[in-house]
Amino acid sequence: MKMCPRLLVIFALQLAIFGWGAPSQAQRESITLNQFRASETPEDAFSLSRPDDQGHLRFGVNLHVDYSNDALVYERQLGERETEQGSIVEHQVTGTFGLSIGLVDRLVIYAGLPVHLHMDGDGAAPDGPLPSGAPLADDVGVGDIYLGMRVRLFGETDELFGLGAQLTATFPTGRGNYRGDDFLSIHPELMAELRPGKLRFTLNLGARVGDNVTLPGGVEVGDALTYGLGLSAPL
Repeated sequence: MKMCPRLLVIFALQLAIFGWGAPSQAQRESITLNQFRASETPEDAFSLSRPDDQGHLRFGVNLHVDYSNDALVYERQLGERETEQGSIVEHQVTGTFGLSIGLVDRLVIYAGLPVHLHMDGDGAAPDGPLPSGAPLADDVGVGDIYLGMRVRLFGETDELFGLGAQLTATFPTGRGNYRGDDFLSIHPELMAELRPGKLRFTLNLGARVGDNVTLPGGVEVGDALTYGLGLSAPL
C-alpha cells in the first residue's frame, strides 16, 4: 500500500496536539510503568526491531495489546515477596497503535500512541495504608506518544547479515498516574540480524536517556541500558 509521507507527519502532529499538556501538580513525577515496547513496523518481530526498510512509500499499520499482573507492588522489604502489603497497580492492559512508512529503500519513519485500556490496584494494603504519597492507579487514558526514524546501514532483506540504527523520541503526553513520564526521553538503538535460511536471529542494543525521578516510597527511575535478543521465522 502506498501513501504520501506527509500523512504520517500529520498523524504524528495530531497525536501530539491531542495528548500534549503540561502535567498538573498532582501528576508531577509520573512514570511510564508499562515496560513492554511494541515493535515499530509490521515487518519487525513481536517486540524486537529489525534492521530492514519497508520499501519506498510502503505504508504499515500495527496494533499490539499487552497485559501485566502486579506491575507495581509495595513490599516492606525490597525483593521479599512475603512482605508484600498490596498492589499499587494490579492489572494493566495497554494497546499500542503504530504507523510507519518507508522512504528511498533505506529509511523508515514511524510513530505510535499507547492507550491504557485498564489499570487498577489496591486502594489500601490488607494490614494498613500503602506508603504515604504513593499515587493510586488510574484507569483508562493515553500514554506517551513516540516518533522516530530508522536507517538500514548494511544488508538487504535477503542477505545473510543486516545492520541498522534508529532513534526514537518519546514525548510526555500521558495523563494520569503511571501512564507517562513527565519528560522527553531519547532512545538510540543499534539492530543486528543474522538470517540463516528462514530463521532470523535479531539483536537490539540501545540506551534510554531522560530525567532521573524519585517517586514516593523511594522508587528511583533513571537512564537505562536496553537490549533484546530473539529468534523469529516467517510463516
